[in-house]
Amino acid sequence: MSTRGVAITAALIAACATITAALITSGQIKIGGDPASSDTKRGGMTETRPRGPKKAPNIAVTPKSLNLCASVNCAEEVRILSTGTATLKILEIEFEGESPGSFQHDGACANQDLDVDDECVLRVWFEPATAGASGSAVLVIHQNLPGKPTYVRLSGQDDQQPTTEPTG
Repeated sequence: MSTRGVAITAALIAACATITAALITSGQIKIGGDPASSDTKRGGMTETRPRGPKKAPNIAVTPKSLNLCASVNCAEEVRILSTGTATLKILEIEFEGESPGSFQHDGACANQDLDVDDECVLRVWFEPATAGASGSAVLVIHQNLPGKPTYVRLSGQDDQQPTTEPTG
């Protein structure tokens, strides 16, 4: 090989070494690595690839509050929508607050898995122990999201007058 050919070959090798060193330094190529890793391996080197955003569930609930009359005939709908990028798991649904025993729900969404963009409809109503009563509570929707559950404020009013028995 001529001296000119040797010089060109040496320059190409030096350029490749410089580029490889820069890729290693920037973390775009790793030498060695964990054999159990899901990174792509080529010739003893591990090439790291950018990964997409982590999939996570999310929830949208409407409405945020309800004013209910007494009776199952006055039931209102609470819509639960899976708005994330992973399955939303609805767990227990309960009532808390001033008069939780005066409110009922049909259980339609409890312990349900909602795929992305799926919706579940829960029917809620006010059922006081005495006629003419009013009350308030919070509908608590437990789910697989980090942090607190989701809440819907509830108030109820029974417009019927309580009946009284004549004494005599």
